[in-house]
Amino acid sequence: MKFQICYFLRTHYNALMNSLLRIWLLLCLASMALGATGGSLTFEAGLAKLSIERAPMRIEAAYGAAVAAAAHPEGSLLLGDPDHLDHAEAAAVTSESFDQHGNSVLSVATAQGRTARVTVTLTPNQADFVVRPGTPMAVLLRFQGAAPGFGLADHAVTGRASFDTDVTGYVNDRYLSGEGLTRLVSNFVIYPKQHFAFLVWEPAMKIVRSTAAESTQGSRLVEGEVRFTIFLGTPKEIYRQFLR
Repeated sequence: MKFQICYFLRTHYNALMNSLLRIWLLLCLASMALGATGGSLTFEAGLAKLSIERAPMRIEAAYGAAVAAAAHPEGSLLLGDPDHLDHAEAAAVTSESFDQHGNSVLSVATAQGRTARVTVTLTPNQADFVVRPGTPMAVLLRFQGAAPGFGLADHAVTGRASFDTDVTGYVNDRYLSGEGLTRLVSNFVIYPKQHFAFLVWEPAMKIVRSTAAESTQGSRLVEGEVRFTIFLGTPKEIYRQFLR
């Protein structure tokens, strides 16, 4: 009997250890990535921290002890009709799960039944949100307004009453390159005072708003998926992360 037990342990040791390791990793991910505090979800990596309230889905990004990208009070993730952006609705988190890589996946829905899945990842200087809507639709990610903001390449000076390197007040719901005076195009916006930068990775028509009321970017029509990135840190850290 003793021999049989020893033989079993020796032949199944690796499988047992792999199973225990998987269980331990899942427990760690559950405690770190989906730490529930007062109904919100928390993610931490180095000095970076994400807090996500469920209903409506409000996303806040902090760096160190200070809030960087503040959550918009009316909701962060908006889903809607590309031709009626004024009626885009704030989504709420309905459930949470993990993908095969251990990343957190949030299922969201609006009051009118629009749905999407949001994969959330966080590293010390970068938060990513990959949104996969249930059907083709407009997808926007919105934070409270921040200023001053810098970026947008040639778009920063076109269609504005006066030239100013601060892009606060810029609104363009049909943001494209190669039109009019715009040659160099980028929707990268950095807010150095608040220690964050914002970007939607979308080659087609984008939505860009950087005002006192909101810092919003999005895609007018997402048929597969769209990725949003928040960079966190000092300007030097942000640009280094952006160039990776």
